[in-house]
Amino acid sequence: MADAACGVIAAGANAFVDKAKSQILAKAKGQYNEAEIRNKVLSDIQKIRDDTAVLRNADYKTARNALKHWSESRDDMGNFMDLDTLRIASDRSQSAFNTVCDPLHKIESVKLLVYAEYHRVAMSCETEDGSPDWIRGKKKAQKILEQYFSEEQLPELHKAAKEELKGANHFTRAFRDKKKRREMLLNFNLLERSVFTLHPLDETFNHPKFPTLEKAVVHACQSKTDGMMMLPAAIGHTIGPAVRATFSGHSDAVYCCAVYADGTRAISGSDDNTLRVWNLFNGEEIRTLIGHFGRVNCCTVFCDGTRAISVSDDWSQKVWDLFTGNEVYSLGGHCVPVLCCAVYANGTRAISG
Repeated sequence: MADAACGVIAAGANAFVDKAKSQILAKAKGQYNEAEIRNKVLSDIQKIRDDTAVLRNADYKTARNALKHWSESRDDMGNFMDLDTLRIASDRSQSAFNTVCDPLHKIESVKLLVYAEYHRVAMSCETEDGSPDWIRGKKKAQKILEQYFSEEQLPELHKAAKEELKGANHFTRAFRDKKKRREMLLNFNLLERSVFTLHPLDETFNHPKFPTLEKAVVHACQSKTDGMMMLPAAIGHTIGPAVRATFSGHSDAVYCCAVYADGTRAISGSDDNTLRVWNLFNGEEIRTLIGHFGRVNCCTVFCDGTRAISVSDDWSQKVWDLFTGNEVYSLGGHCVPVLCCAVYANGTRAISG
C-alpha cells in the first residue's frame, strides 16, 4: 500500500516537473528573438572596436598635444626650454606607432617622433658656442627615419610601393585602393624630404636611402591618370603640427624674404620701407636695415652671408653690410620701381629688374 502511494506521488511529481519544464521552455521560446540577439551581439562587438580605437588613438593625441604645448612654451628670451614635454611626445609617438593600425596613422606617428627627437636631442646638447647641437639632432632624425620606414616596421608602405611599380599588371592593380596607396607614398615623401632639409643643410651624407619607395613616388607623380600633382620640393624643417617661430617687428605688409646659406638667419623686406634680419631658431630680430624711401619689393643674401641687396619702389637698389646693418652703397639707373634682384654666385655682380 505504502509502495503504491509512493508510486502515485512520484508519478504526480514527475508530471508536475514535466509540466513546469514545458511551461518554462514555452515561455523562453516566446521570449527568444534571434534578430534582437544578433543585433545586440553586433552592437557589443562595435562597442569593443570603438573602445579599442579610442585606446589606440590616445597615445597619438597625447603626443600631438605635447608638441603643441612645447611650441607655445618659451622662456623670457624666447627660447624653447621644456624638454620634458618633448620627451613625453617622443614616448607617446613610439607607443602610437605600435598601437595604431592604419599605416597613414603610423607615418603620422613617425613624423611626430622625428620632430620631437630632433629638437630634444639638439637642445639637450650644446656646441662650443652654447648653441643647440643641430648636427646631433639631425643625425637622430635620420636614424629614426631609417628605422621606422624599414620594410619590417612598415610592410604596408613597401607593399604599396611594389604595387605602384607593377605597371604591367593593370588588372591586379585595378582592385587595389590606389588613392590610399598614393596617399601613403606622398606622406612618406613629404617626411623624407623634410628630414633631408633639416638644419644643418650640409649634414646630408648620413641621410638614409629608400630606392624602391622613392622610385614608386616618382612613378605615381608621373602617372597620366590620377597622379599626385608634382614631386614635392624641399619644404623646410618645420615638419610637425606646431609653428617653430613667429617673426614680429614689421609695421606693414611683408613682401619678400631670403634665407642665409647656412640656414641660421633670414632677412625680410616690407611696405614699412625697412629690412629686418631674424634669428630662425628663436624668432628674435637681430637688426633693422633703414635706408629705403619706398616699399621693399625683393631682397637676396650673398652666398657668404656678409651682404645683402634689396630693391624698392623708390627706384633704388641698395647693398647692405649684414654684420653692422649699414648701407654699403646705393645703385641707381632705374626710373621706375624695381621689382626683383639676384646676385651672382661669386658675389661680384647683381642683376635687377
